[in-house]
Amino acid sequence: MKIKRKVAVLVGAAVGLGLGVAVIAYWSQGGTGTGTATLTTTTGITVLQTSTVTGLYPGGTAALLSGTFTN
Repeated sequence: MKIKRKVAVLVGAAVGLGLGVAVIAYWSQGGTGTGTATLTTTTGITVLQTSTVTGLYPGGTAALLSGTFTN
C-alpha cells in the first residue's frame, strides 16, 4: 500500500511539473519571421467606387473613398 501511494505522489508531481513547464512555455513564447509567396495566375480586380470626390490634386488633402473591390 505504501509503494502505491509513493508512486501516485511521484506521478502526480511529475504531471504537475510537466503542466507547469507547458504553461510557462506557452505564455512566454515569442518570435519573428519572414515569409514569401508565389503567384501562379493573376486575377483582375474590379473597383466600383460609390462616393464622389472633388478637389483631389497631388500633395493636397486626403479624401475618403468608398466602394467595393472584387476579384
